[in-house]
Amino acid sequence: MLTDDKHTICSTDSVVSKRNSHKTSTDSTTEPPSKRVKVHVTSRRRKGIRSLVSMEPNSPKESNKHVILFGILTVIFVFIGLLMRSEEFRKELKHVAMNQFQLYLHGRENYCNEPFEHWHISNAMHNRIIGQGAVLDKIDDALQQHENVTALAFIGTQGVGKTLCLNLIQNSFQWHLNMHQYIWSLIQSPDDQLKHLLRLIDSLSTCGMNGIFIDNVPLKYVGTINRFNQKLQAYSNKNHIKLLVIYVFQTNNPLDANEPLQIENVKSINFRRFNRNDIRICINMESDRLKLSITQDQIEELLNNIDAERHGCKHVAARIAREEEIQGV
Repeated sequence: MLTDDKHTICSTDSVVSKRNSHKTSTDSTTEPPSKRVKVHVTSRRRKGIRSLVSMEPNSPKESNKHVILFGILTVIFVFIGLLMRSEEFRKELKHVAMNQFQLYLHGRENYCNEPFEHWHISNAMHNRIIGQGAVLDKIDDALQQHENVTALAFIGTQGVGKTLCLNLIQNSFQWHLNMHQYIWSLIQSPDDQLKHLLRLIDSLSTCGMNGIFIDNVPLKYVGTINRFNQKLQAYSNKNHIKLLVIYVFQTNNPLDANEPLQIENVKSINFRRFNRNDIRICINMESDRLKLSITQDQIEELLNNIDAERHGCKHVAARIAREEEIQGV
């Protein structure tokens, strides 16, 4: 009995001892998690250092490319520096830059310095103005001889083409941003209107030509226009500003329409009075422009109701439209 108990105790102790020995061996080979992380990071750093150390330097071909590129850039910058010291090169560079700026802003290169294309104005007037062949020739000559300042005064009775001629010039004017139009007011005093006109001088541009167009001026205010024109031309000559100035004077007296105006440095252009034949041409032209058909009887009726010498073609278009409206009803 004792022997069996003793044997049992011994066997149990052996099992426990085996377990303890296995646990001890396991604990000795297993490290804490924090220690394992440190070892892992350290190994990665060592590998990175090895890879950096083991990297080969740039090949001789790549180094030569960099040297060549640096040399080319150095030569280019030195060349540009030498050119910038040349006055001629700077002027050419400025000219090219200005042309590109004008192309972007106005849609045309050399916008500020391009020549005055007066033939566009001439073609437009010859296609629309009737009965004023001699007048158109004078305008053509004045525009063709234009240098820095051209000032014209249109004089005539109603309906002979003065305002139409002015509008055609404005529509064909090259430097549209430099146009200034003023219609004379019968309400304001001459002094107030002169102050308003003088303010136009401050808005004149040195880029291209400036156009100042003043319409519907009564003949009795010639003195006011003369004062304005003197200041305008003096300012233009002093600041080298190019100008095209047109004054349109209205009168109901045919005798006054034949007299030249006394305005310094302004060329007077007198529009002739219209007759019955001029009104007939005007009726045909306006009916074609309005795309309206008109009979011969209607033409004769219009001729009998229009005072050619006093009103010219001023109300012809309105009368043709009214006739067409009456016939339609």
